[in-house]
Parts: sequence; structure tokens; C-alpha cells
Amino acid sequence: MLLGRVKRVASLVAVCTCAVSYGNAQVRSERVPISQEVVADAVRVAGTDVTPDQVHLLSNVTARAGATLRVAKVSAAPDGKLLAELKCKSRDCLPFYVLLNGTNDGQREASKGRPNAALAKLKEHPLVARGQPVTLIIENADSRIKMSVICLEGGMPGQTIRVASLDRRRIYTAEVVNSAVVRSAL
Repeated sequence: MLLGRVKRVASLVAVCTCAVSYGNAQVRSERVPISQEVVADAVRVAGTDVTPDQVHLLSNVTARAGATLRVAKVSAAPDGKLLAELKCKSRDCLPFYVLLNGTNDGQREASKGRPNAALAKLKEHPLVARGQPVTLIIENADSRIKMSVICLEGGMPGQTIRVASLDRRRIYTAEVVNSAVVRSAL
């Protein structure tokens, strides 16, 4: 009876030792604050010319080191500024918003209710158009599903849009990859 208890305790100690050493061996990616310069670069890639001084972060945001930002949406704020929603590729950060002050793309037109030049530029030539058939790739670590779908919205690379199955019974949200492929995660 005592020998049985000793064996159970020894096996429990061995399991705990393995778990602790495995936890210590895992590399945890360091989180770093997202700066105005990184946000300005992502907004410039999306087509709006801004400097880091024109970017106003609405909160302190962190991401994994080496994360790549992309602009998901740009809209006109009530005060004539631009409100940009940013996301990280590969889910390295949570989505967040920034205000863009005094952009060179028509801030006054936005405050007068006219289409903003930055918004028009993003919507003018979408990579995928509403009603366009594309291939949806749904994947996770273990599986990958490909299916034909119809775009319900137009979008640029990196932008999240809604797509529907060919029979229009299922609606999916997916990220635009190129003019023929959109991607989603399970």
C-alpha cells in the first residue's frame, strides 16, 4: 500500500516537472506599444497621406513584436476628422481606432457632408466588387475548406467584407486576399 502511494506521488512529480519545463520552454512573444509612426505607415499604405503628427491614438494599444497593421475601414468623424479602424494581420493585436487630424485629402469636404477624398479613393476602385464571384478559403490549424461565394460588398486587400454562399443561405465575413480569393478562419 505504501509502495503504491509512493509510485503515484513519483509519477505526479514527474508530470508536474514536465509541465513546468514545457511552460518555461515556450517562447512568449513580447508585446510592444503601437506608435503613431507605425499607424501613419499603415494609413499611407491604404492611400491616405498622413504624418505621425496627424495621428491621434484614442487608447494605448499593444501588439506582438513585428505585427503588421492594416486599415480595415476609414470613415468621416462628426468633427470633420477621419476615423480609421486598424487591425493586425494574423491577429497579433485587437482592432482599434485612431483619429487622423488635418489630412491632406479633403478634411473640409468631409465636414460639409461631401464625400471625403480619402474615402472616395478607398471605395473608387475596390479589388473585389459587389456581386463578384470569388473563392472563400476557410482554414484553421487542422483543416482547409474552399468554396465558391458571391461578394456582398466591395473591398480592398486586407479589408473584411461579407460574402454569401451561391444559394445565398449562408453569410460569411472574410478578408480580401486578392481579386479572386477571400479568407476566413474557423
